[in-house]
Amino acid sequence: MKRRFITSLKCLLAGVLMVTGFTAANAQFTSATTGTVTGDGTVYYFPGQVNTFNFSVSITQAGTWTEWVDNIQFTFPAGMNTVAPTTGPSPWAGCGAGQGDQTALGTNLIAWRDPGFPGESFCGPFDPGTYNFSIRVNIPAGTTGPLTVNSVVRGDGQFRNWGGFTTSISQNLVFEQFIPCALSCPGSQFFNLDPGACTQVVNYNVFSTGICLITGITSCFVGTYAPSSIDNWQADFSSFPNTADGVDVGPPDPTGQIQFSPDGCELEITSSSSVSGWCHNGVGWDIGNAAPVMVQFDWAFDPGGSGGVDQFEYAIGSPGNGLNNGQNNWCGNPVGYWTQVTPFLNPNPSNGTIVLNLPANASLSFAVAAPQFLQGIQPGVATISNFQFIGIAPAKVVQDSGLPSGSEFPIGTTKNCFSIDVNPAGPSPNDLSCCFDIVVAEFPNPISSLICHDLVHVSLDEDCNYCLGADGVLEGGPYRCYDDYIVEVDKTLPFGN
Repeated sequence: MKRRFITSLKCLLAGVLMVTGFTAANAQFTSATTGTVTGDGTVYYFPGQVNTFNFSVSITQAGTWTEWVDNIQFTFPAGMNTVAPTTGPSPWAGCGAGQGDQTALGTNLIAWRDPGFPGESFCGPFDPGTYNFSIRVNIPAGTTGPLTVNSVVRGDGQFRNWGGFTTSISQNLVFEQFIPCALSCPGSQFFNLDPGACTQVVNYNVFSTGICLITGITSCFVGTYAPSSIDNWQADFSSFPNTADGVDVGPPDPTGQIQFSPDGCELEITSSSSVSGWCHNGVGWDIGNAAPVMVQFDWAFDPGGSGGVDQFEYAIGSPGNGLNNGQNNWCGNPVGYWTQVTPFLNPNPSNGTIVLNLPANASLSFAVAAPQFLQGIQPGVATISNFQFIGIAPAKVVQDSGLPSGSEFPIGTTKNCFSIDVNPAGPSPNDLSCCFDIVVAEFPNPISSLICHDLVHVSLDEDCNYCLGADGVLEGGPYRCYDDYIVEVDKTLPFGN
C-alpha cells in the first residue's frame, strides 16, 4: 500500500540564528508545520559573499497511503546562484532509497530528484524520513531587505494513480539581511553656566544599530520555548482537571491538563485518565538549533492517588520526530526516546534538577505517562519550573564611566564611556565602545566684589533648621558658582559688623 505524506521543513543558517516562515497547502491536506525561530533570534544572510544554508526536510505520513517523493528543490531569488560544494542525499539509488540526483547546480534553483523528473515515476527516491541539505549560495553585494527561499516537495504521482492527486507542498523561508553591529555616541558637548549656577543638566542619547547579539542565560518558557512556539502537544481532555489558573495549550481545554503559568515561568502537566491509547500528556518543541545548547530546569512530581503508576518523562529527539509521532506517544516506552525521570510504582512525591545538553537540530518534549491498562485512577502531576537555556539574545549598551543622561554635570570635564559586548556567539564577534566629553564651564566674568543683603529673613523648618547659602545672602552680581562662597553668620553684638 501507498501512503500520503506531509513535510516539515526547518532551515538552519550555519553558526547563525534564523527564522523560518511556512505556508503549505494542496488539494489533499495542509501542512501542520508553522513558522518557528531556531535559536533565539532572527535569520540573517550576508551580502557580497557565499552563504551556506543548511536545510532539514522531514517527511511524515499523513494518512493511509504512502506517496514517495520525486523532487525536493530550493529556489533562491534571481541572481543568487548555487556554488560547489553543495551537498545532499545523492545520487539516485532506487525507489525509497533516500537519495536523488542533484540537478541545476550553478543556477538559483537546486534540486534532488528522480532521474525521470519532471515525469511522475510512481517510485520516488524519498520515503518518509528526515533529509539534510547543505547549500552554498553566492549572495551579490548590494542585496538588501528580506530574502525569500522557496522549497517545493513533490510526490511521485502514485497517490494520483490510485485516484487522488499528486501531493506538492510549497513553503517559503524568509531571511533578513545582516547589518553589522555599531555603537553610536554623540560628540563632545560644551556648556557655559549661568551666573551663580554650579551644575548643568545634560540629556544625551547613546544607542546601537545593526545586529548586536550575545550569548546569555534566558529564564522561563520564552522565545524558542514559548507556549506559542510549541510544535507538538497531546492531551486527552480527561476527567482529571488541572485547577491551576494558567494558560491552556492547544485548543480550548476544559480540563486544563497542560498549562503554563501566566508569566510563562512554570509548566504543569496532568496525566491522562481515559483508556484511549494516548498515554503521554505533554508538549514538545522542534527546536532545530544550529549548535548544541544547554537546558536546565527544576522538576517536581506528585503521583497523587496513582501509587506511582504515572511517571514524569522527557525526550530528546529531532524535528518531525516529536511527541505527536505515533511511535513515540503509544503506551510503551520506545527505547532511545522517552527518559523516565520518576521510577515506576514510586508512590512518594519527588523533585530534582536536570541539566540537558541538546545536540544540534534537536526536539525537546515533556510528558506525564499513564499506562493504558492502569488509566482511570487518580492522576500524577508534573511541575517544571526555573527553566533556563543558554541562547543568543540582543546585547545591551553598558555605561562604563561618567554620568547617565539627565544628570547634573559639575564644572569641569566629565568623560562618558559606553560599550556593548558582542561575543563570538553572534555574527559580529567584537566588543564595541565609544566615549564623549561633557565640558561645563562656570560663568566667565563674575564680579570680584561682594554685595550682601543688609537683612535676611528666614523661616525655620519643622526641625528648627534653615540652610542659608550664598544665593540667599548676595545681591547684585553676577557671581560665580554660589558653592564657591563661604557664608558666615555674625553672632556678635552689635550685628552687622
